[in-house]
Amino acid sequence: MDGHTASSHRLTLQRAVTATTLIVLAVGAVLVAQQPAHRASPAGSVRSVWDGVYAEQQAERGLLSYRRSCARCHALSDGAVPRRFIGDAFWTAWGEDSLASLYTSVRNNMPADFPGSLSETTNLDIIAFLLQANAIPAGFDELTVDGLRTIRVARRDSDGSLPAGAFVAVSGCLTKAAKGWTLTSATTPERFRGGDVAIDAPRLAEQPAGSAAFDLLFGVSSLDKMEGHRVLVRGLLVRAPADGINVTSVQSLAGLCAP
Repeated sequence: MDGHTASSHRLTLQRAVTATTLIVLAVGAVLVAQQPAHRASPAGSVRSVWDGVYAEQQAERGLLSYRRSCARCHALSDGAVPRRFIGDAFWTAWGEDSLASLYTSVRNNMPADFPGSLSETTNLDIIAFLLQANAIPAGFDELTVDGLRTIRVARRDSDGSLPAGAFVAVSGCLTKAAKGWTLTSATTPERFRGGDVAIDAPRLAEQPAGSAAFDLLFGVSSLDKMEGHRVLVRGLLVRAPADGINVTSVQSLAGLCAP
């Protein structure tokens, strides 16, 4: 690849970064008529949002709570759910994570004029309504705080990969390339939500080297002192035209890259 082609490739990759919704509020929706899904798995085991993790009446209460606490800032439009709260926007913001992250965001940030003022039950009801708005079927049992961390949020046909636009943490070997920096022998990206979900740097440092590689984009011009280090990179995930990370921070984990 000549210099002009490489430069064009990197520019195209940089332009592929799109804005993503990192905080999703409760939403309003026309309730979708559904049959209850099967009962949830035993407590402690990992479940999917498609396993019937909330109850129909809980989502109905969530609609009322939305109208009471959220509609003054996020008014319903002819009863329809705003597109930024459902579909691709929802899965980009919350896919391949536990439901605990969504709960934490709603609890800590909503409503905007009095964050943290809603009760635990109300927050859970709103999340149930949000799930229903995304055509995720109800089950028999109501959603509870205790089970949130064991419930996986993912599209029904998900292969487990995080979507483009997700804010992630990845560890790997910092390698200088012809045009910039690359993270090689990288681990599988993990969701990173700042204060909401802690990333354990020592744990990532002990993980075996992976096989992935990511171009590092933007704000990475002063990394020479960490060349060849095992590093922890945080930023927005890019998937096309090649895997990359729109970097917000780089932290050294070890002075040498090791298998």
